[in-house]
Amino acid sequence: MKMVADLFESVLDEYVPGFKRLSQIRCKTLIQSLYPVKPVYHDICICRQGCFLFGDETESTISPSNTIITGTAARRMKILSIGSQIASLIYHNSTRQMLLNNFHTPTDTYRDIFDGSIFSGMDSNPNDLYIGLYIDGFSKNNKKAQSLELIQLVVYNFSPQIRSKSDFTLKYVVLPGPRSPSNTHLYSFLNPLYDELKSLATTGITVTCEDKFQRTYKIHALVFTCDILAVTPLAGHLGHMSIRPCRICTTHYISPTTTIPKHLPTIPSIQMRAIEDFRLGDPATCLHPSDVANMIPGFSGPFFFGLDELHLIGMGLCKQLYLLFRDNYDGENEFKLSKSLTWWKQFEVDLEASRPTIPMSEFHGSFRVPWSKYSTRAVDWIDLVRYVFPALVVPSLPPVAASGVMAIIRFVQLTQRKQITSNDIRMMDEDLNTWNLFIEQMQLESVVARHFITPNHHYLLHVTSAIKNLGPMYSCSTRLMERSIGVLKKAIRSTTDSGANGVNVMVDMSALVYLQRQSKSLGYALDVVLNAVDDDMNATANLDDDDFDADLHGASFDDSDSDGDSDGGSGDDGCNDDSDDDCFKLGKSRTALDVTDQSQWPSMLQSAYANQFFLFKSAKNVSYSGTAYGYNTQFTRRLYTIVIQSRGAQHMIWKEREEEKRNKRAFMQI
Repeated sequence: MKMVADLFESVLDEYVPGFKRLSQIRCKTLIQSLYPVKPVYHDICICRQGCFLFGDETESTISPSNTIITGTAARRMKILSIGSQIASLIYHNSTRQMLLNNFHTPTDTYRDIFDGSIFSGMDSNPNDLYIGLYIDGFSKNNKKAQSLELIQLVVYNFSPQIRSKSDFTLKYVVLPGPRSPSNTHLYSFLNPLYDELKSLATTGITVTCEDKFQRTYKIHALVFTCDILAVTPLAGHLGHMSIRPCRICTTHYISPTTTIPKHLPTIPSIQMRAIEDFRLGDPATCLHPSDVANMIPGFSGPFFFGLDELHLIGMGLCKQLYLLFRDNYDGENEFKLSKSLTWWKQFEVDLEASRPTIPMSEFHGSFRVPWSKYSTRAVDWIDLVRYVFPALVVPSLPPVAASGVMAIIRFVQLTQRKQITSNDIRMMDEDLNTWNLFIEQMQLESVVARHFITPNHHYLLHVTSAIKNLGPMYSCSTRLMERSIGVLKKAIRSTTDSGANGVNVMVDMSALVYLQRQSKSLGYALDVVLNAVDDDMNATANLDDDDFDADLHGASFDDSDSDGDSDGGSGDDGCNDDSDDDCFKLGKSRTALDVTDQSQWPSMLQSAYANQFFLFKSAKNVSYSGTAYGYNTQFTRRLYTIVIQSRGAQHMIWKEREEEKRNKRAFMQI
């Protein structure tokens, strides 16, 4: 809470000089009082193992794992209602305007989850909101005796640039443990969630907004996802060790005693599971009736549970590729794909030597040797295969092996794109088929061990189908979930009951994020408006397959754009992003606005610069590109520069750096 206290102190010093600083307890109490969402309490079983949640209609307090009756529940669980949290977004004009429903029109390019067939098959309405649910387990300090689970949601109506930010992800509950509920009793904890989702989808919520108008919205779930293990009980599937090991199709388990490896990726004639299979169950294909399929309106089939790229591609495929060349999967054949220890030492030297030459604006991973003094994350495994393998590993392989390995590398690279075309999907299928044939031949020749193939390799067959249903894999990636868990774990301090502490931390964090969101909402709304205006231009641009904010965008006020030209032509285009002087980088497209007639500006721009006319008094036109900048607002951790040019060639540069305190500016007159 020290950060919170420091924030309040800085605000009070500015507006109420001499005001005494609040204590951390009073600061926490004040934040909770300003948060409109109040927790809903539910009783948990009396055995303190966190194995069962009792509903309002439950008559007995007998724990399924304990026959002793005490008559009282030993634990309570706090839930932050989905409807209440979304109502707080709808209530404020600034955040409500950010729910743009900016759905893409049908094309052969997949840009977002709204381009997938799941959304296309729904009856959309301007007053409908669409969410994604995420669930995953974690433990504090890797103590298995303290197992917790987090459920959070994302509102897809927000722009893709901000929906995964911590300010706009909504936390629903932390299951307090100390043990994660079994698959048998998980439904008891999810029943309140199912009931609320059903009510939100059929009845909706009515909110009297701050402008005194009543608005009604319905909320629909598009996915309920996480990694393979976490999703298995939600789908009612028996798991990847059953005779029907896939939750998406009905492929049959192949005995490991045969010469063909288990879960062979090239198994033909895959039959997809139908919606009714999940609702009614099918014991013959290892499927029990799913509560998700029966209780959540709009359940769309096997891809309602998503297909997470972070675990499937990162910790699954990419990590195994690295181990394949580190002799972990060598077969009995004298020919090996793995490299010698001497080769790997040179690999580490080359990798470290290349780091100073890597442009940080294009690369966002941890470019380090795996399992060194730094931990290796899933995103690091992905970047290792995307960038390092083509440069250092593939050239050292024989031609046949090089073509097979390069095929799977291209497949990984395409899964990370933010925009995927039908041609890309065709290439992914071809590359995966090339890789499957290659690895099958290597196993038949005993070059690669049979246990190299895992369930992850089979799920790769469904990646292109997942893209067709849900859009690019980033759309429902669990990266935001892992970030939330990382922040939550650091904030949990209790060593005796981390579950109770985790629940309280979740509520406190949600309250603090609500206040921070309101302070930033104007700037974020500007970002959404400008990106909506630039949508047509960006759609035709050849966008990179890296993160959305890989490019550093600026805003320029310049006479040179007086003709309204948006071709980006400027004498500053060749400047370096990291310059500390008047160099700045414009995006690939710019739009000119007339300073003398601000009535033609987007409404959010008018309100943002209503009291800042002194900025434009010597300029004629304004040109902006890509990402917008709210006045006195810091959007990301990058260094952004806004340049204002006058007719006399005078420049005033406004810079914001990460290390500077919030709401502090530095102006430099050149």
